[in-house]
Amino acid sequence: MSGPGGVPQDRRALELDIELTRQELGDTVEALAHKVDVPARAREAVEDARERASEAVDEVKGKVAEVAGEVKAKADELAEGAAVVAGQARAKAAEVADGAKVKAAEVADKVAEAAGEAKDKVAEVADEAKVKAAVVADRASVAAGQARVRAAHAVEQLPTPARRVLGEHPAAVIAGAVALGLLVWRLARRGR
Repeated sequence: MSGPGGVPQDRRALELDIELTRQELGDTVEALAHKVDVPARAREAVEDARERASEAVDEVKGKVAEVAGEVKAKADELAEGAAVVAGQARAKAAEVADGAKVKAAEVADKVAEAAGEAKDKVAEVADEAKVKAAVVADRASVAAGQARVRAAHAVEQLPTPARRVLGEHPAAVIAGAVALGLLVWRLARRGR
């Protein structure tokens, strides 16, 4: 059964309502603490960038090993042909050498290209991480400023007797301001 203002008259219901409100307030405080912890979020973004860079390097290593295997297989094939055709050994040797030079040049080009791509990917990911960290910091700063203004305004709107009671109990003022700020922040987030 509820009394005036929607407050439960039953003591157990009132205790449950208070506990639920405390849990919601704790969740909101935890969410705000995470959002304001910009260095931790920036570290997470940097760690993600490192992981993606490591994956790109592994991919490049795999491509290099694959191309090297192809070159080795081709060189083995050409060497066997030279042994079978002894009369054409000199011509084949020159051909193999030329082919190996071309393949080596191709491999070097592919390795250089892959390394350049990996470097570009790492730079791109790092730039993205910096931008995201700056956006998170800006949003956290704006949210904190708005919460302070709203809390101050809410305290000013209280009737004089309530302000007098709060003046006598500063811990209650701080807890109330934090709760009110978190409530306003949460309502503002729902409105988005």
